[in-house]
Amino acid sequence: MTLFFQVEHSFLLSLIGKTSRATQYTIGNPLLATQMTRHMPEAGLYAPLKLVIYEDEERRTFVAYDGFVSLLAQYQREEITQVAKVVEQKLEALIDDQIVPIADSALLSAKLVKDATLKVYPGAPHGLMSTHKQQFNEDLLAFLRS
Repeated sequence: MTLFFQVEHSFLLSLIGKTSRATQYTIGNPLLATQMTRHMPEAGLYAPLKLVIYEDEERRTFVAYDGFVSLLAQYQREEITQVAKVVEQKLEALIDDQIVPIADSALLSAKLVKDATLKVYPGAPHGLMSTHKQQFNEDLLAFLRS
């Protein structure tokens, strides 16, 4: 997946007294988009897709997006539906952090690298650099200064 745009909505929430954060992302895969639009150019209305990562007042993180398969079902083209399913699977894997589970990657790597330090953010999603930006940046700066 490629990140094309990022729009911060947190400022708008602060205008109405909310302390929660929200960011809209426009993401996609140009190769997969081409596979759909070659059959029906109007499928490009939905590619790239948008999702919002937001935090409620209790600091719980959520991801919201429209079902890609549902959006493209209106075209009733099997070729487009198949690509939409692939995109949706990739998105779900990214959100569920099932790309490479931590037990099979970072935990093992930290044991193999001499003097390694592993920083784990409990409950954080795969894209924690966006959802836990302040904490991540503070930790990164501390690491760089050490």
